[in-house]
Amino acid sequence: MKVDEKKRLIDAVFHTNHYITWMRDRNGKFKASNQPNSDIFDLTEEKMIGKKADEIFDEDVAKLFDEEDNQVMESKKFLYISNREVETPHGRKAYEIFKAPIFDDNDEVIGTFGFGREVSNN
Repeated sequence: MKVDEKKRLIDAVFHTNHYITWMRDRNGKFKASNQPNSDIFDLTEEKMIGKKADEIFDEDVAKLFDEEDNQVMESKKFLYISNREVETPHGRKAYEIFKAPIFDDNDEVIGTFGFGREVSNN
């Protein structure tokens, strides 16, 4: 598979799946966010890209996200959160979250990838 074809396929899967999906770089800046993820906070992908968690979320949520991402990058292991509650413009919601490290060609961690789904009981 050619590089351009592979990139288009990955972009299509990332942007068309119904799970909340995002990528952050080693410095905590959002590199990608699909619309279901951006919708949680009434944002567009464009408004999230290049921003750190503390520029988007309240201090406690941003700190928690950064700590988890650092844990994933340091351990180089997958992290599962079964019931993450977050205050959103649409009320308090609960999410099942999966986070994983992203590796470059030299097996160095360059960021995190996350996806999840709402599990609220409302």
